[in-house]
Amino acid sequence: MSDHRFRVTDRNRAILKYLSDLHFSGESDGAKAYSIAIDVLGRSSDFEPSLDPIVRIELSRLRSALEAYYCAFGHESPVWLTIPRGRYVVRFVSAAQQKSDCDPGGRGNEADFGDGDCDDEAVASGGHRPAGWRDFAAAASCFCFLAVAVAAVWYLTEGWVGSTQPTVTVTVTPVGESLDLHSSALRDNLQVALVRFDTLRVGYAGADRHRPADYTIDIRFVETPHLRRAQWLIVDNHDKSLLDGGVEEVSAENMPHEAADQQLATLLAIRIADRDSAISKAEMERAPMASRGNACILRAYKAVRTQNEPEIEAAFDCLQRTVLADPRNATATAFLSKVVATKGNKEARQLAATLAEQAVVYDPRSDVAQLALAKSHFANGRLDAAIGSARLALADNPNSADTAATLAFYLFSRGEWDEATRMANLALSFKDIVPTEALLVKALDAFRNKDWALAARIANEISPRDSLARVVRAAALGRLGPSADTSMELIELRTRYPDLSRESEELIRAQLFRSQFAFSLKTGLALASANYSAAATTDREPDL
Repeated sequence: MSDHRFRVTDRNRAILKYLSDLHFSGESDGAKAYSIAIDVLGRSSDFEPSLDPIVRIELSRLRSALEAYYCAFGHESPVWLTIPRGRYVVRFVSAAQQKSDCDPGGRGNEADFGDGDCDDEAVASGGHRPAGWRDFAAAASCFCFLAVAVAAVWYLTEGWVGSTQPTVTVTVTPVGESLDLHSSALRDNLQVALVRFDTLRVGYAGADRHRPADYTIDIRFVETPHLRRAQWLIVDNHDKSLLDGGVEEVSAENMPHEAADQQLATLLAIRIADRDSAISKAEMERAPMASRGNACILRAYKAVRTQNEPEIEAAFDCLQRTVLADPRNATATAFLSKVVATKGNKEARQLAATLAEQAVVYDPRSDVAQLALAKSHFANGRLDAAIGSARLALADNPNSADTAATLAFYLFSRGEWDEATRMANLALSFKDIVPTEALLVKALDAFRNKDWALAARIANEISPRDSLARVVRAAALGRLGPSADTSMELIELRTRYPDLSRESEELIRAQLFRSQFAFSLKTGLALASANYSAAATTDREPDL
């Protein structure tokens, strides 16, 4: 708990200390869900574990944090601390026993039924197993369910290739008078940041000679009193080719060494582990199109971001197969929620919400799952809940541009203009491929500040598939007033999107904007419609 690389919430730390104290006081059976809820989480005495899943959720987060920590840094310790699934008790085991099972990228990919109905969860929560013939009946029902599930999985995944997250190793070499201590700190901070992205598995050099890493991250670290610099290369170990590289720098002026190292690690992690990174693109290109698992998730991310209909349909198919083959894959379930949500109708929104909730239960520490839940809350009109889930997602991975952009948009909808703009700027600073929602916030904020020309220009930079960007652009052009340029742009918009006016009312309502801002947008659209009508009825180029 004293290691800064072990990233958990204060609540998880309190649970870990509570269980450890029980262990060292001789309580080898651990704790009940009820006692954890009362003694640690501050629930009232009428707490009911079957109705409130908070204990299971927090223990799942804690288990995932322990697994990620030991998979990244476990080679430094001969003893690992574990919390067996289905029980609330700590165990101390030899690292040698655990390393073969260590899968730093497998969070949510393991078929973990430890908190389900056919396991020890009832015992951990103070319940009892059925006796006599009921044991047989319960076992038989579970067997029948599994038999049907296995048959379905075989049928629906036959001919499809499973793909897993790639493995990487990180080496940091100090150059010149740089200190080994600071280069080691950079490596440790970078490994923690990479794991948080949940896009790859992080190992250490020499961990497995029989299964070398897919990629090697080679970093040359230079430090001066005023600067931190990392020259980085990604080597593809499949063919020993140079996949990507660059230089990241951080000013160390008036900044503690730890803060400078952390900021540099953040920049490197975004370049290496983001789903738009060179590694992710290489994995998509290398995997067959009939791939489930990691390659399918990467393609789903791209399809949702670009709003490409054929790619969305293909992603829906492969994500279904992925979830059937690996039912507790939180990342795949979360992306399936996002893909379903693109349909936009009430049934799709309900299904997307159910899938997002399942993803969070499977892995509460997954920023992708929390973000999917935030989007489903927003789609169903629950703005405060959406902001809460988006904040949790950002806490799980503070380096996610997509999460920062989504949170920025929701904050703007609630009228928290300054924080929304700050969050949008943060998202824009993270990576080269700009999240649409961050640009939308910039365009909307320009509109709010009556900088109509800037609002129209930013909205025009967003993909033409984005319907809200079209609305903002049209409203801004309407506010600019009639002129040859604005009239021609409006004619072009209305020609390409003839239903723009009819769809705008419902679209604005769905964004949950403050009433005054929504009225301002609608006024701009009304002016745009009047300007369009005037331009369309004249026989000459508008010059009003």
